[in-house]
Amino acid sequence: MPEKNTDNTMQYNALCSEITPQIALVVFGECGALWWLKGLRPGFRHCFVCLEKGEDWIVVNPLCHYTEVKTIGTADPQTLKSFFTDHGMDSIFAPIIAPTRITAPFSPFTCVEAVKRILGIHDRWVLTPWQLFQRLSHSRHATPVNDQPADVMRSINSA
Repeated sequence: MPEKNTDNTMQYNALCSEITPQIALVVFGECGALWWLKGLRPGFRHCFVCLEKGEDWIVVNPLCHYTEVKTIGTADPQTLKSFFTDHGMDSIFAPIIAPTRITAPFSPFTCVEAVKRILGIHDRWVLTPWQLFQRLSHSRHATPVNDQPADVMRSINSA
């Protein structure tokens, strides 16, 4: 059996560390006319995440038929948050947790699960966008990748 090329692994890890987002903005809103979402709390039937990359933002929008990935040009974090608020959506800044070596709990692939995986949250009981919003509003993440304590993230959200 051939040996693994550790040089490739090291190069990949170096590349990934260069593009680690510093801020995540989780956005909550409605989601078209999918009948099975009608039982969820209005305004919290879908969620997606915006990740800051330098001066740009990467939007990861997990839809039921595919995951949309787009970029937004230069935008101040508060300006982006205001944009979503002006369009009837709630949003909250969240830290990105340092990944653990523990496998995430098994769960169906939903928008909530996709956002939880991006943020590094392994909470099997957060199943709906409203529960995720509540979790993010009240959480005290201990080890964000961007080294910002939860209190700093809370002050950004309250601005």
